[in-house]
Amino acid sequence: MPRRHALPPVWLFTDERQGDAVWKAIARLPKGRAGVIVRTPALLNRIKTLCRARRLLCVISGPAPRRIGLSGSHGLHVGALTATAHNRRELVKARRVRAKLVFLSPVFPTRTHPGAPALGQVRFGLLAANARVNIAALGGMTAKRFKHMRKFKASGWGAIDALTRS
Repeated sequence: MPRRHALPPVWLFTDERQGDAVWKAIARLPKGRAGVIVRTPALLNRIKTLCRARRLLCVISGPAPRRIGLSGSHGLHVGALTATAHNRRELVKARRVRAKLVFLSPVFPTRTHPGAPALGQVRFGLLAANARVNIAALGGMTAKRFKHMRKFKASGWGAIDALTRS
């Protein structure tokens, strides 16, 4: 990752359900102050181009980067730059692989993982306080909820629906 980039507070996760809404969502992200976690390899090249134009971090998720290369992206999700954790054990694992930012989830119930138990704010805060790594809130997050989650040590937030909806 280039040194001039700080870890942004806002992160869009791509998802097959987004369809063409992903392009509008990327266009609405704050220029130079957001990132995109690319989980849809078929869209990678276009997303990388848009991210470069808008000065957004572009992070590739999953095993695809080894096949398609990292040219034009800033890092890998799950290790090199960001990771996702759902409990203390996974937070420790993310720290061991030297993730710079860990998305702790789900904080709130989410449509992406229906029925999955949410951490809630207090448990999120307890895990974040002892994480020794930057923590972003993920799962049912909105900009309004992120403002409240800052007191629970959230340094950023990620979403699909909240950033994709018009």
